[in-house]
Amino acid sequence: MLKINELSMETRTQIVILNKTSHFQSKIAEIMGVSKTGVATTLKRFVETKSFNNRERSGRPRKTSENDYKYIKIIFKRNRFKTAPVIGAEVNNILSQPISTNTVKRRLVEFDYVGRVTKKKPLLRDINKRKCLVFAQNYKD
Repeated sequence: MLKINELSMETRTQIVILNKTSHFQSKIAEIMGVSKTGVATTLKRFVETKSFNNRERSGRPRKTSENDYKYIKIIFKRNRFKTAPVIGAEVNNILSQPISTNTVKRRLVEFDYVGRVTKKKPLLRDINKRKCLVFAQNYKD
C-alpha cells in the first residue's frame, strides 16, 4: 500500500522514460507535477536498484498474521458486544504467542470497528404506550 507522499509506479516509470529522452530534471518535475527532489530521488533509486519498487520498510515485524486478524474480526462480528479483553483472551487460547488487549483494539480500529457503549432506552410505561397509540391513530389517515 502506498504511503501518503509516495509516487505511484506509473509516475516513477514516466519519470525514468522522460529522463532517458534527455529531459532535464526540473522540466520533468514541471511536466509530471512532482517536486524536483522527488524526481532526483526516483532517478537515483532507479540507478541503484534498476527497479521502480519500494524498498522494504524497516521496523518491528507484527506479532500476528493475516489469519489472526481475520479471526479477531470474526469473533467481533459474531458478538459485537464483546470487549477487547474478552476477544484477546479468546484469541490467546489459540495463538502460540499471546497478544495484548491493545493489539486487539488496534486491529479492530484497522477494521473500522470503534468501541461504543450502547445507549439504554427507558422502558415505556403503560400510559406512554397508550399515548403513542392515540397519537398514531390520529395521524393514521
